[in-house]
This record gives sequence, C-alpha cells and structure tokens, in this order.
Amino acid sequence: MAFLRRSKSTSEPPKKNIYQALDMPKFGTLPMPNMQMAQGAQYVLAMAKEVIDRIDQLGQEGLEKSMPLLRDLRVEIVEALAIGRESKKESIESAVVGLLSGGWIVGALENQSGVAKRGFSETLYWTAMVSVWGLLGKNEKESTGFEVEEAFSVVAAYYVSRVNTRTALDEVLGVIKAVRPNSSG
Repeated sequence: MAFLRRSKSTSEPPKKNIYQALDMPKFGTLPMPNMQMAQGAQYVLAMAKEVIDRIDQLGQEGLEKSMPLLRDLRVEIVEALAIGRESKKESIESAVVGLLSGGWIVGALENQSGVAKRGFSETLYWTAMVSVWGLLGKNEKESTGFEVEEAFSVVAAYYVSRVNTRTALDEVLGVIKAVRPNSSG
C-alpha cells in the first residue's frame, strides 16, 4: 500500500506525540479535533488535503480493490443505515462513501506511521480525520439530511482501519444495531 504513504510536506509535525484512547464510534456524537494540536494545524490540514486528493485520484473502486475490508465496511454500513429507509439507501451511500474512504485512509496512514499505539489514537491523525470530515462536508452546498450518519461513518472507518479486523467491523455494526434496533435485518 505504498500509495498510502505520506508525501513529504513543507510543514512538520509537532515533536511530541499526544495520544488519546481509540474509542468505538458513537452514534449521534460529532468528532472533535484536539485543541492541543494548534501548533500542528498546518501539518494536519496538509494531511487532510492529501487524503482527499488520494480519494480523488484512486476513486472508490481503486481504494476498495486494494483494501477489501473497506469495501465490506461500505456495503455493510450502508445496508445497516438504510434498514427501514430503503428508499433513501442511495442518498445515504452518497453521503457517507467519501467519508468512509477518508476515515479509512487516515487510519491506515497512522498504522503505517511508526507512531501508532494499539488501543490509542495519535492526536495528529485523529485531528486529520476530523479535518477530512470537515473538508468533505464543505463540498456540500446544502444539508444532506444525513449528518449524523456522516459523522459516525468517518469515525467508524478510522476505527476499523486502525484495528484492521473483521471483528472491529462487526463491533461498529453492533453500535448501529443498538441505536437502530430495526437494523438487525
């Protein structure tokens, strides 16, 4: 997955790594950047823009071909979110697909970075994931009506990418089922 390696950037990351617990995504919460990262804002923004460029370059099909668990995540999250709202399935997928890819790529970059710690999120990468969500959201001219699903999806993809197991995907689907009991489909 060399295409996921960070390119050389003009901005440098802060010298000290800051970690927070790598928590399961929660439905109905918004991911927030860590304000301690203000000194790394240029670096974080550069990373977020690079992630979006990679999504544009490779496209969803290219990403999923090289990362089959990302494909499973997209298919199964969209299915779970659409239960009881089948007529909105296409709109839900359209709202979350780029965010799933963005969250996934940031998680993969962190795993490859050399600073990843099991069970923890390095705050630069967490903040970059939040920035990807913000930047992709700014491309929308109006509300999609699926902002909760969007926020959940970017964090879920980041989490599954970091843990990188089918079990993590099943845990994320369990969160959706707990909030939307009719999604046991």
